[in-house]
Amino acid sequence: MDGLELARVVSDQWPDVKLLVTSGAGRVRQCDVPDDGRFLAKPYSLSKLRETVDDLAGGDCRASTT
Repeated sequence: MDGLELARVVSDQWPDVKLLVTSGAGRVRQCDVPDDGRFLAKPYSLSKLRETVDDLAGGDCRASTT
């Protein structure tokens, strides 16, 4: 089972879970990620990771002090 297949299983079993798929090998299209999940290509910057997590969470994680 690869990561995209695992993401599909998680999406089917727990539809409320937000998915962030990352990979450094091959090309993954956004449409390959289930539901409203996101794909982030490796290597990625900390700022891009924060931006993507913030987008998934629907909030502003940059306002946090942690």
